Amino acid sequence: MNVVVLLLVLSSALVNAYWNFILKRLINKGADKILLYWLSSITGVMIYFILFIFLIRNYKISHEGVVLAILCGLFFSLYTFSLSKSYELSDLSHAYPLS
Repeated sequence: MNVVVLLLVLSSALVNAYWNFILKRLINKGADKILLYWLSSITGVMIYFILFIFLIRNYKISHEGVVLAILCGLFFSLYTFSLSKSYELSDLSHAYPLS
């Protein structure tokens, strides 16, 4: 495996774990969990929507590809909702590995 690819995968895993740790810590301190999840989700949607529009306009992406991208977004929304519920009901050390 290419070293750059390995470093990108490892850094992505570390950032994801740290983000979940920070999120759970804020929830434990009484922050509004729904607001936190929606703010993080909306930020991601804005960034990726711009990229999505750029790719559709500059590359030939089939209609099936667009439909699959939209379905992926819907499934990710379901994942985010489920993750917020699991953090609310259980400990990070149990919820994060299962997610």
